[in-house]
Amino acid sequence: MQDGILKLLREEKRTVVLVTHKLQYLPHADWIIAMKDGTIQTEGTLKDIQNSEPELFKQWKTLMNRQDREFKTVINNCIHSINGVSTLNQHLIRDYVF
Repeated sequence: MQDGILKLLREEKRTVVLVTHKLQYLPHADWIIAMKDGTIQTEGTLKDIQNSEPELFKQWKTLMNRQDREFKTVINNCIHSINGVSTLNQHLIRDYVF
């Protein structure tokens, strides 16, 4: 699913509106609208927001790192729980997912 979303954001030559709490997509977006309690908190490119809202950007960066670590942990646990999969194949699956 993540690969499909990233493909849309990178390759499609059309407007894509992505509504998500997953901050991992921010670096791939041309324009970001951040909302809080139903109102626009800030908008712009990631660089614009980094410059104009450094505290918000810092929070996002912390959350992105946490989400990335949690995702990797889940995938690693799934890989290690698969019976009969060789270590080489586990590494191939891990490389494909990441």
